[in-house]
Amino acid sequence: MFRCYFTRNGHASAGCYLKVETLDAAIATGQKILNDEFDSDTFDGLEIWLDRALLYQFRM
Repeated sequence: MFRCYFTRNGHASAGCYLKVETLDAAIATGQKILNDEFDSDTFDGLEIWLDRALLYQFRM
């Protein structure tokens, strides 16, 4: 299961588990959550993790 962390100033501020099968699906889901559910001033990026591995990082 992938984990998605939403970042503020480069630090994880919120997170959630993503029940998806692939990294591409995790990225798309994380981006959708970031765009649809959070005020653009709240978070400035996201990270996708699997276990202890950082797989994807996005900064606005």
